[in-house]
Amino acid sequence: MDTDTPDKMNSETWILQHGHYQIEVMANLDKVPPTGALIVVTWPKVKNGLGFPARVFAVLP
Repeated sequence: MDTDTPDKMNSETWILQHGHYQIEVMANLDKVPPTGALIVVTWPKVKNGLGFPARVFAVLP
């Protein structure tokens, strides 16, 4: 459910410092086809936030 152990968080720190986002604990991915779907992700921009809920949905072909 997480890319890092809570004590160091090296991977998450690198990802976030390089302009990328990380999305964890997504449900129902088994219902999305391996190709052809468009995954849409949206979230609030939280200043200095460490985490926040994302809204993710798939548009299926």
